Amino acid sequence: MYLGHRVPEWRQTRPGSGSTLQERASYSPRVGKGGKGAPKTAAEAQSRGVALSLHAPAVRKDTTSFRTLGSRVTIKNCWATSSGAGIHILKGGFDSNDTEMLFEHCRSGSKGGAIFAEDTILRQRGGVMTFRYSKAVWGGSIYVRRLIQEKGTMNFLNSTSRKNGGAISTAKGVHQEGGLLSFEHCESQKLGGAIMVSPQAREESIRSRGVIRCADTYALMGGCLATIGRGVVALDTFELNHSASQVLGNLAYVRGAFSANAVHIADESVRIDAAIVGLNTSNVSFLNCSKTPSCHLRAVILALGPAVCSPGSGIGAKLAGGEEFRGCFRCEDGKAQLKEALNPRCQTCPYEADKCEPNLMQLEPGVMAKSDNFTRVLHCPNAKACPGGSAPLSDALPMCAEGHDGDGCANCSTGFGRSDSSVLVCVKCAAGWKAEGLQLVYFVLSDVLLLAVATSSVLGASATSQDSSVLLNQLMSFATVAQTVLSAISQTAAYNQLSSRLKLWLEVSGVVSAIAQGESSWSMSRECLLVSLGLPKTLWHAHLVSALLQGVLLALLICLQGFWFAFVVWTNCFAPSIAASFGRYLVGYRLEPESIGGKMHWPFLPPVDNSYEFVFGMLVLCLVATTGGWWMAANSKLSPDPDYVVFLVRNYKPAYRNWETERLMRKMLLRLVAAALPIAYSPALQMWCVCLILSASLLSYSIQRPYRLELFNQVETLLLCVALVLAFSASAVLANEKHWGSSRNTQVLVLLSMSVLATVTTVTLSALVARRLYKERIRKFFTDADDS
Repeated sequence: MYLGHRVPEWRQTRPGSGSTLQERASYSPRVGKGGKGAPKTAAEAQSRGVALSLHAPAVRKDTTSFRTLGSRVTIKNCWATSSGAGIHILKGGFDSNDTEMLFEHCRSGSKGGAIFAEDTILRQRGGVMTFRYSKAVWGGSIYVRRLIQEKGTMNFLNSTSRKNGGAISTAKGVHQEGGLLSFEHCESQKLGGAIMVSPQAREESIRSRGVIRCADTYALMGGCLATIGRGVVALDTFELNHSASQVLGNLAYVRGAFSANAVHIADESVRIDAAIVGLNTSNVSFLNCSKTPSCHLRAVILALGPAVCSPGSGIGAKLAGGEEFRGCFRCEDGKAQLKEALNPRCQTCPYEADKCEPNLMQLEPGVMAKSDNFTRVLHCPNAKACPGGSAPLSDALPMCAEGHDGDGCANCSTGFGRSDSSVLVCVKCAAGWKAEGLQLVYFVLSDVLLLAVATSSVLGASATSQDSSVLLNQLMSFATVAQTVLSAISQTAAYNQLSSRLKLWLEVSGVVSAIAQGESSWSMSRECLLVSLGLPKTLWHAHLVSALLQGVLLALLICLQGFWFAFVVWTNCFAPSIAASFGRYLVGYRLEPESIGGKMHWPFLPPVDNSYEFVFGMLVLCLVATTGGWWMAANSKLSPDPDYVVFLVRNYKPAYRNWETERLMRKMLLRLVAAALPIAYSPALQMWCVCLILSASLLSYSIQRPYRLELFNQVETLLLCVALVLAFSASAVLANEKHWGSSRNTQVLVLLSMSVLATVTTVTLSALVARRLYKERIRKFFTDADDS
């Protein structure tokens, strides 16, 4: 179709009626005589533009234009062997005012697949212009002298060119006062995947106060836009996604000065380089690379404002070939940057990192770090609480094991409480009122039954010779060591590798030893009990609850048997646990080495003034009061000797009547060491102290032989030897665990042997105590019957 002098104009005749090119394109005026270049035949008109061809005579070139106002123009399936398959304008103007225009499947053999206006300004004032599946040699959709967009939207989809300008090719540049230029899946085999500006634009190649958006655009140079003249490129907002080039300028290739208020790169694919290249000068006020692995500016003279970098890249600057490179660069080997941030820098991964990638760091077990400061590595007091997490945090590789949180994973999270055996271990609290009730019953009965058995062994001690009291004391002393050792081995890697059945066996062994010494096992937590009672979950409150129950039992026993009787029996049962309670307050640890300024942390001290001095003073008072009280009780001047005096002295030789104090001190010191030096934090130091205490006791018993009955000396010596074997075995397991030649089977064998030895010894001795108690009660019954 060919149109000449008359000005074709489409207006919306009434609101909502609209008008389309198909409806109005039948008008074809004559061409003036002076119309140079006018098509002579229908074939020539077709080659100029299938849908619409305009030609103005040379004498009136400014009077012919193409204008639309409030219309709808649709041109589909058009083609031309020359230029402008949709609209062909040689001279004049092209104005689109609040018009909805659609060009689809338009192809030309030369310039402008949809629109050709080589000497014309294409101006858009509002509306939407959409170009789909356009193709040409130059300017896949549009080939114009200058493009001016005052407002509105231009969308280009799947527009391609065999040479320059995948969507737009312009000689005098692009001027955008507002609106949006959007390019998607546009491609050029040479320059400018979306926009190409020729060298004729000497002052301004592209000036934009709107938004230019490129997605999945490609060219040999300048994946989104390319200007090869010296004209300035000044942009407001430049948005790019998956733009690429084969040679230079993955996103843009600019020879003149380049400036932009904001460049946003939303590219989630991995590229080695994503560069905006300006061979002259470049100035970007804000660069957003939060969605791309790396991006940078390149220019002879370069100024860059703040830049937001994605994880894995950091702000940087380089100089090469007389050009500056600034922006977000991929972190080098051994460095990482783990968060989206403004002007971040890549930081060297810490020595404790097992894996160091630009956007990921995984630590070795036993340490943790925070994502906001991953170079500061914190050593966990309980190594098992830190499985070797990753930063950024992930559910698959958490910094802290389940139930642990905080610095060094030393705190317990919701639903977990500190183990009664170690303040550095968090155990899961019982769920449901039934489980909580059973736990409460266990805590109460463990103290009540222990006190009842101890009271029974002391009552009537003056009337009959009771071997059960000696055996009971020996049992409690051995159980203290067994519980300490079993707690130690449960912290080893070999324990974690055991099957569920073997772990259950070890836990049962721990429970048996705990009951024998009147203390809850490793898997129990009084803090969980506090939660079920609606009390604060703190070590201080757990101690107060335990002290309250034990105080009630003491008061009850005083009312029934008198002060000194109650004091001896009560301290025999609970003095070790009291020492352990104060020892837990004294647990301190460092999260960083002392050589780099790591400070000691004392997080468990009670909320009182001068708490450290207070706890230490109370501990000394407890030791002095207990041993002093037993000394006074053993040397009582009452006649005849009360039951508690007989209980303390009857089994020893006269020269060793105060020897029972040694056993009490041994139990208290062992429990104090186990509590104040957790096996999770100080395994070697704890085992050294345990072996030292046991060796001193074994040496003293071997030399002094304080018992009247040699059998008791032999039993005590045998139990101390077994306890030392357990302690040495635990030390061997802990030491062997760090050695490269460690064997899992050997470790498991030692663990099971220790468990069997501790359990068999505890159960056997418990059976002997029960048997002796039964015989003594039967003997007492018949003795009382004979007396009556």
